[in-house]
Amino acid sequence: MPPAVASAPPSVLRPATYDDLRIVYPRLMEVIETSPFYNDEFKELLPVIFDFLGVPADDYRAPTNAEARHRQLITAVRRIVQSGGRDAPALVLIEAAVFGIAAYGIALHWSCLIVAAVLAVVGAAAYAKGSADAREEITPTRTLHQIKQDIATAKEQLR
Repeated sequence: MPPAVASAPPSVLRPATYDDLRIVYPRLMEVIETSPFYNDEFKELLPVIFDFLGVPADDYRAPTNAEARHRQLITAVRRIVQSGGRDAPALVLIEAAVFGIAAYGIALHWSCLIVAAVLAVVGAAAYAKGSADAREEITPTRTLHQIKQDIATAKEQLR
């Protein structure tokens, strides 16, 4: 009798196929439409973004001209950055730095660590320069002197 061979349990995971994208798009649109976190301006840009990512959208036909397609994508990215508020461009630049480092073959977590270390060094340098350039004390010495005099006067009156 041959020895028993342990067989692996059947996997529920399978490789994604191009046909799966047709399932993903309606589900993504449903989630985005019902979520309070996406504004209408972002929802207008979704077909362009999905086209860029290769997700087929039934209700959007991308222009065949490469230049027009490029203009649409640049406009979409510009509108996303502009609608993100004051801190969004900085965040986009930090993300670009992370992905730029990762493009050289460095793992994504190491890329994040490198960018975080650089930001910490820049922050420490900015703090050191700011504290060296400060000509005055941070605490208002005149006010503290007046408070000390008031306390001394109050103590004398209580005696």
